[in-house]
Amino acid sequence: MYRTIYPEAPGLHHSWYNKGRKRALERCQCMQLQYRHHLGWFKKIVGFFVVIISLVVLFWNEGRAIEGTKAYDEGLRSVYPLVTPDYVLKENEGKLVHIVGYLRIPEPLEDDFYGVSISAVKLKRRVQMYQWVEEEIKQEI
Repeated sequence: MYRTIYPEAPGLHHSWYNKGRKRALERCQCMQLQYRHHLGWFKKIVGFFVVIISLVVLFWNEGRAIEGTKAYDEGLRSVYPLVTPDYVLKENEGKLVHIVGYLRIPEPLEDDFYGVSISAVKLKRRVQMYQWVEEEIKQEI
């Protein structure tokens, strides 16, 4: 680096030897600068497309959230509260109704396979299976 700035300065390096030749390090530095220049434009283009895609996804997601909120509000406006849950009226068939009352379960739910009987609204079976490989080694004496 010193030699490139002060080529006529006295020293151990002879100018006739290095004249017209670039050292390997200088060549690598030149190539890095050229690639950085091209890589900089590539990074800018990729960054621009990432920003555009993220804005599109953001607006799409917000639109879906607004549609969901509108659907919930429409459902809330169309709910018809019932006075008593004791009987069913034909005029409310197909409508969204709101019922408040005590939950009565006349018969217990049963699972015949496991022999479980419980007084509940819902019976859910959760099964887990463990698998292993058994190796048997016989030794003859």
